[in-house]
Parts: sequence; structure tokens; C-alpha cells
Amino acid sequence: MRFAEVRVSIRAAAVIALLAASRADAQCADGSPPPCRQAAARPAPATTARPVAVDPNRIAVVPFRVTTADSLLGEGFAELLAQEFTGEGGPRAVDMSTTLSAWRHAGGGLRTPLALDSAMMLARRLGSGILLQGSIVGLAGRLSINAAMVNSATAAPIGQPARVAGSADSLESMLRQVAASLLGIGASERVLKSARLSKSPAALRSYLEGLALWRRGFAVQAARAFEASVEADSLFASAIYQRWLMGQAYAGGGVVTSGWTPRTRARIDLLTPRERKVFEAYVGKGQPRTRMQAYLERRRAAEELGDSPEAWFSVGDYVYHDGNAVVGPDSLIPLARQFFSLAVGLDTQPVFLFHLTEIAINTRDTTLMRRLLPAYANVDSEDKWIHRWGLAAALGDASILETLRRNAPKEWSNTTFLLTGAVMDSPIPIGAFMDVAAQLPAGGPRPVLNGMLEALQMARGRPAAAEAIRRPSPTSAVPFAFLMHTGDRFDSSMLASAGDRVLADSASEVSRQCLRARLVIERGGTIPLDSASIQLNTRCRNVLRAWDSWNRGSLTDSALARLDTVVTYGRMSNFLGFEHRLLSRVYEAKGDTARAVRAMHLYPHDYGGAHSAPTQRELGRVLLMARDTAGAIMAYERYLSLRAEAQPPLIAERDSVKAIVARLTRRVVP
Repeated sequence: MRFAEVRVSIRAAAVIALLAASRADAQCADGSPPPCRQAAARPAPATTARPVAVDPNRIAVVPFRVTTADSLLGEGFAELLAQEFTGEGGPRAVDMSTTLSAWRHAGGGLRTPLALDSAMMLARRLGSGILLQGSIVGLAGRLSINAAMVNSATAAPIGQPARVAGSADSLESMLRQVAASLLGIGASERVLKSARLSKSPAALRSYLEGLALWRRGFAVQAARAFEASVEADSLFASAIYQRWLMGQAYAGGGVVTSGWTPRTRARIDLLTPRERKVFEAYVGKGQPRTRMQAYLERRRAAEELGDSPEAWFSVGDYVYHDGNAVVGPDSLIPLARQFFSLAVGLDTQPVFLFHLTEIAINTRDTTLMRRLLPAYANVDSEDKWIHRWGLAAALGDASILETLRRNAPKEWSNTTFLLTGAVMDSPIPIGAFMDVAAQLPAGGPRPVLNGMLEALQMARGRPAAAEAIRRPSPTSAVPFAFLMHTGDRFDSSMLASAGDRVLADSASEVSRQCLRARLVIERGGTIPLDSASIQLNTRCRNVLRAWDSWNRGSLTDSALARLDTVVTYGRMSNFLGFEHRLLSRVYEAKGDTARAVRAMHLYPHDYGGAHSAPTQRELGRVLLMARDTAGAIMAYERYLSLRAEAQPPLIAERDSVKAIVARLTRRVVP
């Protein structure tokens, strides 16, 4: 299938070029430079800078000038008004996230509106033939609102200006009147009859607060504001949609996701066309769909909207977390990087920056890291500190790190440490993480950080250091969850040190049981795998049954095909840490080297963990078998970087890999 060429603004394309989304030295999924071993399953979107034709039916709505104590109204009223320009019977508005980001980069502020010529230039850069500006004057509980449209090239007026006045509590009514006046007969009738917005002043106020917090990167606070808006008006469709979107963007970051998808679907007829397209691309239209269909629908939505950072982020996020099954492991990181770059090119708010920052750090792309650092200048939330720290630590920039130490946050939350879990495979030394931990007070999110640090020590091959963190402050769910992900030979000693006690936490106990059964089967033993005998999740039970059959020489071709499907469709949330290695060994035993190599790449490429180093070690061995010496050296060197600070019993293994790399290097270097 061929996709339509994506049109992006000159400003957006320039940022994308700056971020090097399609640079010749962009890295493949395994950290190597292109060409990757496999071509992308679908063509990547165009990301090179090119002029964008100005569309006479496209409108840029910039924040209104405000002379009132309510600072939310300037951006908030403009955003609500832009939603009325859907392209039905009038012009179509540029996505407000894109407009606001461009407006701020051009020098716009709450009390510093852009001059007319600067605003016109901004509109043209966004591909808009129409500019809409306005003002809001507040006095004694009343508002006077003026708005006018002009040609973005000539400043010639378009239509009649809108002038309305009323009580500050009648904002929704005044918004309808302004939109109806500007849109003209026909479209104005649709606006006046619309029930999309809330008539509740409290609901609108909380909604505008949520939008402002969302733009600044305060995820949890924004979610609460949208919840307050919905509590004030349970039928407020756009507030319900925004709260749903918060859950999709920040799932796992302290924002509850459950329940908001059905609530949004119930109000789908009152969403704007843009909101509806993004929502249905994320969750579908109510019918089951394959992962490939989900990917293609997200991508089509992003390309059709063009200027929606939320839509580009959604397709990048899907590739990043589920790409093995839809684009293949070698194309996953390059494609995710391009889609995230498109989102960041339109809006540099933290949620769009986060995964691109992870990719830059984990692929050791120092150029991209340095280009991302300034993007956090306009971020107000704690993401600014921790993400700049991650970039500076990966770069080894002592000057930035010292500045950050002097300006560490006074308060910390659990979301601060999400980056720690995301960059375990990075070149950041353990000491840098411990330096951050030393600044943290004893209370608050200390248990979360301890769990992250314990997992980090395991990922770097330091079991004694992990145990030292766990012993004074046990985090029952973490040790066995991450031991499970290790999939390595020293799991047995770690399991033995914990004894056979049944863990109170059910998820940890399931992980412990799977680990115990795996070790038995790996040694050639037998263990009952039926549900009456052992408590396992479905994935672990199916993988171990395949392994047990292989040990006994009874693994059928159909059972192997099912195992291949299970491994291919894995993701970090259900990854066991060893199934890709099992699949590779089975193919190796069958003499199918190509599939053995492919299987070794079927691990989660979004987040690393204790499985990462063993995976790279085994990948190096399999690549040597496939006569790919350069690839083997790269995999072994990645392994060594994760074992640079190893502790017993892994030091001897690390040193043996060093010797292998030395021999291979002498062989390939003249």
C-alpha cells in the first residue's frame, strides 16, 4: 500500500530536519548504522524540509490578547474557537498544539501577543491562508470579545469581525456567537445548534486549566483538572476526550486509564472531527482488528490530519511498543524515531519528547541528544529536570550535570523516575543514577526509586548490589519480576538465595513459579505444567510446554509455529526474558540460521532490563554462526557495555567475551 505524502509546515519540517529524523547516520533497531538488515515493512513518512503551499481554506487561530486577570482565556478561548473550524462549510483550523508551539517559538506569550506581520508570517509557515486574531477585555465580571480574520499574505479583511459581550459565566454562549459570526450563514447554524461544549462555567474553567497543564507537561494535575470538568458536566465530550487522551499518553505515569475509552465512545457524536479521528485510530471503531490493521489505521489518521502531534505520537508509540509484529525488529526503532520526530516537530511538550529522548540515549546518538536538550527549555514540569539529567549523564556533560545538581527539584513524584527504567541499556554509569538517589529525601517515592535501582543493578550484572538495595527495603514485586526477565544462568543462585517461600504478592508469585519451572526444564528435568499443579500465566505455560516438548523431541512443526507467533507478538508487559532465546535455539537445532538470527531480535526494543545483556551475548554467538562478524562484534560490544561494572559470578563470563571480541577484531582489521 502506498501512502499519500505528508504535508507539514516549513517550521515543523525544519525542526524535523534539525532532529535528524532521516539523517544518513540514523541508527537501526540494534544500534547499528543503516542499511538495516531488513527493509521497513512500509515506507516511512517524508521528513525532509520542503516548502508548504499556503491553503486559502486553512486557518491559524492564535491566542487572543487578554486584558483580564484570567490568564487562561487567551489560549483557552482560541483553542475552543479553533475546534469550531472543522472544514464543514468553512475553513479548517491548524491543530492547536501545533499552532501554540509555533506561536511560543515565534515569541508569543500571555502578555506579549505577536505583532500582525509576525502573526501573518506564522500563519503562512503553518500553511494557512487565513489568520484569526482577537482580544478579550474583562471588567467587573463582564467580558468583551473581538475577533477578526485576515488574509495571511495581504492582511486584507475576510468577512466581518465578530464582537460580543456578556457575563464571564456565559463564555460558552459568547464562543458560539463569535464562531457563528465568523463562519457565516450555514456553518453558523450548525455551531449554534451544537451541544459539544459545556454550558457549565465550572466545567469550562477546569477544562481550560487541564489544557494549560497538559501543554506544560503536568500530566497528573492535568488529568485531575479534566476529571473535575467532567464531574461538573458529565456530558462534556471534549473534556471526556482529553481525559481519555491523557491516559493513552501517560499510561503508567500515574494517570489512571480504565473507564475512559467507553465514556469517550459514548459521546463520540459530539467530538470534533479531529478528536474523533484520533480516538478511532487509537481504539478502533468497535470491531476487532489485527495489530497490522491498528498500525495502518493510526498511520492513515496521522497522515490525513498531517499537523496533529497527538496522531503522529500515537503511531510512533504503537510501533515503539508493538513494532516487532508489524514492521519487524530491524525497522522498529528507525520508524518509531521518525514518527516521534514528526510529533516533536509540531509540538515539543514532554509527552512527545519522552520516547524520542529514550531512543537518543539508548542508541548512543550524541548528536540527537544535544539537539534535544534545548527542546526542554519551555517545559515547566519535573520532566524538564530528569530528562535533561538523562541526556547530560549519557553525554557525560559535567557542566550541565553540576547545574542540575544545584537546581534539583524540591519535590519528587513517581513519574520522575520513569526515565530510570527506560534507559537501563544506556551508557549512563550506575554512579550517575546513585547520585540522583542521594538527593532524594527518605520519604515520598523512595520505594519506587529503590525498585528501579535494584532492576538497574540486575541489568548491569550486579546481583550483590541488587540484593543490597533489596535487603533493607524489600520491594516484593520487583526482584522476581526482573529475575524473570534476566533469562540467564545465575537466576538459579538468586532464586536459591530467596528460598522457597510463597510470595504474598500474586504477580510476584506467578513470576517466581515461572522462573522455578523454567530452571527445571532448562536443565532437562520435568515438572507438571497443568493449572492444578503450578500457578503460571498463559504465556509462560505455553512457552514452557513448547520447551518441554523440544527437550523430549516431540515439538511438532505446528507447535513451533505457535511458539514463533507467541514470541513475535510479545511486548515488554508480557515478556518473559527467555522465549526469544528458546525459539532461536530451536531454529538453530533445525539448521535454520536465518530464523535463529531473526528470533534473537524478537525482544522488546522499547525498554531494556536484566534480559538485555544475555540477549546481546547470545545474539553475538548466533551472528557468528551466520558469518556476520561485524554484527557479532557489535552485539558483543553492546553486551560488554552492560557488563562494564559486573560483579561475580559474571566477571569471568564478561572477560571471556572480551577475549572473543579481541580475536574477532584482529581478524577483521588488517
